[in-house]
Amino acid sequence: TRKESSAASDVYKRQVMNDVMSLGSHRLWKKEFVKLMNIQKNESIIDMASGTGDIAKLIAKDSNYTKIIRVDPNYLMLKKGTDSFKGNKKISEICSAAEQVPLKSESVDIYAISFGIRNTFDTEKATQEAYRLLKKGGKFICLEFYKVEKPILKELYKLYSKIIPSVGQLIVGDKGPYEYPVSYTHLTLPT
Repeated sequence: TRKESSAASDVYKRQVMNDVMSLGSHRLWKKEFVKLMNIQKNESIIDMASGTGDIAKLIAKDSNYTKIIRVDPNYLMLKKGTDSFKGNKKISEICSAAEQVPLKSESVDIYAISFGIRNTFDTEKATQEAYRLLKKGGKFICLEFYKVEKPILKELYKLYSKIIPSVGQLIVGDKGPYEYPVSYTHLTLPT
């Protein structure tokens, strides 16, 4: 259908944009991201901003998890990745924004979000929601582009951050999600 074709095109454009922004290294970063989760036996995981399920696919290679809940506000993106998980009853999906996920408080061991903070409507609220969902002692793990502090790299990154929104407009047709490196300051994490 036309909608599915448009969603496939959007997925492709966002993947190209991730390649441009990270010079292709986002694939390696995602593998390291999953290793950092240090998944223990019977842990449940939310793959927030799951998209087509890149992170869930990497997690599913580890047999320790009890369940993976893929969450994304874009139904077509979730569905695009569903075929990869057919027959795996330990992986489910919820179409929801990060700011209000229809799950019980303290229901997951790991909350993982990869290149998705920039797409939340309200970063503070999304972070508070993540902590609501996490069990006591749970892990919040986020992979995202952010500010660089080393003086020489900082200047290069400033320039890069000013160019990226225009590249996003050109490739994806939307510069909004790529303006965050310039305007992003900090998150106040709940205690």
